[in-house]
Amino acid sequence: MNTKTWKEIKDEIFGKVGTSWRDELERDSEIFQSKLRERERRLARKPSVARFYYLGSKWHYSMTELTIDKKKYILIPEKKFQELQKNAAKKWKPEKAFAISEAREYSKARIREWAAEK
Repeated sequence: MNTKTWKEIKDEIFGKVGTSWRDELERDSEIFQSKLRERERRLARKPSVARFYYLGSKWHYSMTELTIDKKKYILIPEKKFQELQKNAAKKWKPEKAFAISEAREYSKARIREWAAEK
């Protein structure tokens, strides 16, 4: 899984800090964040409207969606992202391990296939 930080995404799409487009993004993101905080306060009064996601053994509140060039991104705190990565890594299972004799047979068969293609 290729993951990037929010800063890397901004650098890639909007340019480095100091460019006019990037400065405009920073100003707009401040407005977005303040509106988001305001909405979170409003939703705290109406918990049935809020969105939740399951992480580990807990449900967490999330309301941070972002659309850039018609692509949807969901923003979560970095600590929560790291927890998700750890949980995904725990579920990963290695491919079948071969015994030495099996590995030799398998590699010889693959070499024969590649030689036949040429």
